[in-house]
Amino acid sequence: MELRPHRRGGRRAGPKQDQDFRPFPFHDLRHLHAVNWLKSGRSIYVLQQRLGHTSIKTTEMYLAYLTPEEVQTATLGRTAAGSKSGNRPSVQDQKI
Repeated sequence: MELRPHRRGGRRAGPKQDQDFRPFPFHDLRHLHAVNWLKSGRSIYVLQQRLGHTSIKTTEMYLAYLTPEEVQTATLGRTAAGSKSGNRPSVQDQKI
């Protein structure tokens, strides 16, 4: 791959025709992070805080991408110690 200096101006250099690259919106990384966060068994309530959602209903849309077991783990709010008490852990309990 050849590195080129950044062009100034309105045009961006697109991918070469022979490359297998599909552009995607940068915002999709936010969604990917949210789904991976929940799949790893972390709390949906902590994810809500991380994403800045005021309502848990907004964050619940990511549950559609999980298995029933993963949904149960995410909604129980497992703490860093691994207990499934159902209490909402604080952000400090689940540092990355």
